[in-house]
Amino acid sequence: MAYRADGVSAGRTVWVQIPESHYYNDGTLFFTYKFNFTLVDYELYLQGFELNEVPADLRTGQKFRIVVVPGNDPVNTNKSVNKPDYSDYYAVIKKYNIDDSNVKQVN
Repeated sequence: MAYRADGVSAGRTVWVQIPESHYYNDGTLFFTYKFNFTLVDYELYLQGFELNEVPADLRTGQKFRIVVVPGNDPVNTNKSVNKPDYSDYYAVIKKYNIDDSNVKQVN
């Protein structure tokens, strides 16, 4: 799972799940934050038509969180009614007992 910091609310960072799309005022797609991954690495990137028009504050200085979620979780199958809300970063780390107080920072 991948998340982007999108501000602070009630003293807590607001994490938005990626992919995350941004639109022009007329409703057409401007750009999307996306990611891909393999067993050994991941890539975060922007996808869109006019990326040179994306404001600098949305291209640089961003904070992301990558959460590795078990792929074979017998408690949480596709048939389970107790699926975590993967769009909620805090619900995901709680579900998988992840301590995010010592997050590694990569530049």
